[in-house]
Amino acid sequence: MNNGIPTAECVPFDSQFDGYSSRWCSKSCKNGSQQIVYKPEKLKHVEGEEGQMMKAVVKGPLSASFTQYEDLVYYSSGIYTHQYGEWVGSMGAEIVGYGEENGIKFWKVKMSLGEQFGEKGFLRIAKGTGECGIESNGILGVV
Repeated sequence: MNNGIPTAECVPFDSQFDGYSSRWCSKSCKNGSQQIVYKPEKLKHVEGEEGQMMKAVVKGPLSASFTQYEDLVYYSSGIYTHQYGEWVGSMGAEIVGYGEENGIKFWKVKMSLGEQFGEKGFLRIAKGTGECGIESNGILGVV
């Protein structure tokens, strides 16, 4: 974020995971036009309060991290709740929305594990329950 963040239109989400290499940052948009980047004036911690997080997500994606367990690798669809397996580590992601299905509230999370993961690169994780600690450390960039 030191150099700024381009818009989603300039650099659309690509959930392709290519192993261990990190992606280099291009100076141009995917369509070849010059990239315009935005730098946040400040970072705001949004955590714990479900209503505050919902308001923040309406303004833009919310950066978050959550506890990853062994069973996450088997997630393919539906609303994820940790069922089994040991703690593996922490994972960073973006909360991009929220919803409810069959009476169960969820956060829609943009992952970086490849389009083959979950719901075309996205995860829906239980909301309002503190699932995997996802509601304990959200960060919103204020532009």
